[in-house]
Amino acid sequence: MPPPPWAAEIGVPLTRAAHSGGWELSPAGAARRLTSSVALSLTTGEPVPISGGRLGECGFCGFAMTRLLDVDRAILPDLFGAESGRLLVTTCTLCGSYGTILTEDGRFAPETEKPSYLPVPQAWDVDALPDGPPLGIGAERSSPFAGNAWEADGSTLGGSPHWIQDPEFPACPRCEQTMPFVGMLTGADLWKDPISNR
Repeated sequence: MPPPPWAAEIGVPLTRAAHSGGWELSPAGAARRLTSSVALSLTTGEPVPISGGRLGECGFCGFAMTRLLDVDRAILPDLFGAESGRLLVTTCTLCGSYGTILTEDGRFAPETEKPSYLPVPQAWDVDALPDGPPLGIGAERSSPFAGNAWEADGSTLGGSPHWIQDPEFPACPRCEQTMPFVGMLTGADLWKDPISNR
């Protein structure tokens, strides 16, 4: 069945028109969640850290990749069902500010598209590595929308993103399936002094 005539006016493929609401239509027409109804705070002082440390290096600048999340998929059942297994997310804190960094098992993936602009790393860029204490899983937030991308203690596992720009859910370059939102870490939680180090 062809898409309705008005579909050409919305500027995105019809299957992805609902991304701003945290879901999409599959090719078969079924709804697929991209965000979780569960939102867990990520905070310092928790007994089991799920962030921190280095894993490999960025394929663009050679800078150390930073571990952002290391959890079991089963913690977000409305995204992954009963599927368990490691969910490891890393990024380059330099190049990741300019484009999407794809990783596989926490290491830089060769399919990552190089952003049109990247700064040249300088000796002082070591300050760009997060130096705050590791984060652990805290209490459930009051709402999936309760995380905050700007403020300390805003980091969240699950929930819905606090978009600073337009909604953007990248697709996996291998399977072409849209990647779900699994969490948000703020600079105010990763750096001891995020103003001077970002």
